[in-house]
Amino acid sequence: MSTSQIRRLVPGDEVGYYTVIALIEDARSHANRLYQARMGCCGRVVEITQKRLIDSRRYGALSCQPCAARARLTHRGAPVHGLA
Repeated sequence: MSTSQIRRLVPGDEVGYYTVIALIEDARSHANRLYQARMGCCGRVVEITQKRLIDSRRYGALSCQPCAARARLTHRGAPVHGLA
């Protein structure tokens, strides 16, 4: 399947930790299609290309970078289960 044949996302589609809100700018290539999406980790609304949405799912990202950094800092120094 060529990149121009990747289906357009519709509001409500969940891709990785994003939920699509709206198509902002349509394009033949998914690399240039721009969407408005809400992040599941913090609820922030962003503009993002379809390629980046697909990449986030492909690489298994669970949250945005700021939320991931906050989670790492929060869990630093936490006791390890089974070792007390």
